[in-house]
Amino acid sequence: MGKLSLAAGESDRDWKSWAGGLFLLAVVSLGGVGLVGRVRAYMTKSQVLGESEIVAATIDLSTSPSSALFSYQDIAPGFTSGEKFVIVENSGTVDLKYRLTAQYQDVADNNDLYQSLEVTVKVYDGAGAFKETAYDDEALKDLLDLEIGEVVLAGETRKLGLILSLPFGVGNEVEGQTTHFEFVFDSIQSDGSW
Repeated sequence: MGKLSLAAGESDRDWKSWAGGLFLLAVVSLGGVGLVGRVRAYMTKSQVLGESEIVAATIDLSTSPSSALFSYQDIAPGFTSGEKFVIVENSGTVDLKYRLTAQYQDVADNNDLYQSLEVTVKVYDGAGAFKETAYDDEALKDLLDLEIGEVVLAGETRKLGLILSLPFGVGNEVEGQTTHFEFVFDSIQSDGSW
């Protein structure tokens, strides 16, 4: 192999300087590539916490009977129906409270007969024992959002007694009239507000 010779006027020192610079440039270039391309490995592990499930509660209030509580013909002033019972059941999954409203079905039903009828609402506890009279011989038309002041736990039942009457003071203004109305039970979770 031939010997590398220096051109005229070049010294050994110039050559070493040039070779050193070239070497330094190569090291810096390779070092940069090494920094960019370097991969580090670490040990890792994952743990999955099983599937979560959230189910919202249900509000479900049912009554028995579920249809007409009162159906009478030819009533006259002084009429009293006697106590009719409604079983209120919380068939939902959350404790609730409820309220009661009487509501005529059609504008034509809001007549003198409807305006004259009175109702009493008696509340019984879970065991069926009389607890209180919540609405006592007052106008049926004014029975609006009567809150029954107790919580009914999920799966429990309560009993209400209703008595309908037409007072003696009513006169000929109701003669021959017919009215239709229903009782509406609204329910809300026990810590809710109307």
